[in-house]
Amino acid sequence: MAVFEALKIDHLSDKRRVHRWFLILFALASAVYLTEYDTQAIFDFQQKIMRFTVTQTAFPFPPNAWVIALLKETGLFVIALFFMLLYALHWLTEPMRPLKEDTLADDQVIFRRNPLIIDLPLFTLKENVSPLRAATRAFPSLLLIVASTLIIYVLSLPLYRVPFYIVASTFSMSVFVLIFDEKNIPSSLESSAALTGGMKFAIFVSFFFLRSVLNFGENVLLLIMGSKATVDGLIRAFFFALKTLSFGRMAGITFRLAYYKESPAFQDRMDEQ
Repeated sequence: MAVFEALKIDHLSDKRRVHRWFLILFALASAVYLTEYDTQAIFDFQQKIMRFTVTQTAFPFPPNAWVIALLKETGLFVIALFFMLLYALHWLTEPMRPLKEDTLADDQVIFRRNPLIIDLPLFTLKENVSPLRAATRAFPSLLLIVASTLIIYVLSLPLYRVPFYIVASTFSMSVFVLIFDEKNIPSSLESSAALTGGMKFAIFVSFFFLRSVLNFGENVLLLIMGSKATVDGLIRAFFFALKTLSFGRMAGITFRLAYYKESPAFQDRMDEQ
């Protein structure tokens, strides 16, 4: 159910804001995907890397096209991280509002339609601190946390990235703890490990299925539209924006569930389902 809830990216109090975010992400991704060049050189380099891992030949020197592509993808990844955090903060701090056609809906109706919007206390930021400002302040810390996992990611490649997924699930709540509980990075990592106790596999599965659903839709659409550089680039840009905001919503959902999992009110709500 969390996967389908995460896909409802425009279910925030200000839909126009979400649409603006989507257009910004789509435009930035389009600028990257529609300006790719010398893809053959990148493909040849990847083939040489494969031969290096199998036959232990000399490590190939990366071509300029590959370096430029890597820098572009890194830039998109950093942008995606920021918008994920921004969306999650808005989702966590904004109250659920009924849709226009449900103007007479009470809390029970809202809950039955969306059990993940539970009537537990909303998370609050400091006075006069907007989600945008909070995200901007916390973003350098988030980048530092993400960068610290790169070594684990590389070392876990021979093990199908399993160690990386465990570490990522364990510390996935750290940036939210840093923001809402105003802790430093080491303390937020420790708190995140405690919050995700008993939920690490569920967190991994939730994000895995969300990514799988979106990748499936993207691949099907690419297959239907055929191999056209411009169309392919626009489709990839569209799903980049959709993935970014969906992952941000999923991050907010998992943090809320993790934070309130021991709450009696939350347990009662889940028992009702």
